[in-house]
Amino acid sequence: MAKTGLTDAHLIKIIINGESEKFEILIRRYSTELYKIARAFNLNHIEAEALMEKTFVNAYKNLNHLQEKKRLKSFLISMMLHECTSKNKSPHSLKALMLTVLSAEVVSKALTGYLLIRGINLAFCPDFLL
Repeated sequence: MAKTGLTDAHLIKIIINGESEKFEILIRRYSTELYKIARAFNLNHIEAEALMEKTFVNAYKNLNHLQEKKRLKSFLISMMLHECTSKNKSPHSLKALMLTVLSAEVVSKALTGYLLIRGINLAFCPDFLL
């Protein structure tokens, strides 16, 4: 429970009954925990915030379907874990990783004239610099 003194279940009832601005209390209550989860998956600050936002939006949309209102924390954590694992499996993250590796290799070639693979100079490439 945060400084408001209201339980999650009570806040959810208030939000469902039309006081949607009270959802901010829940966001403040659980943001730190969700952020830590994202960082544990080695996501950067921007990715963590984006997944937190997505998780909170999905939670807000599904408040009516939450069976036990007192289980909001578990609900949010499971949704965030799902988002993080999906992010790590997505082809977009793999593509970004591949582009980062390729960019680093191209820069290394341009600066040194060597093809670097795992930090080992394999071949001198002076024609690459032309």
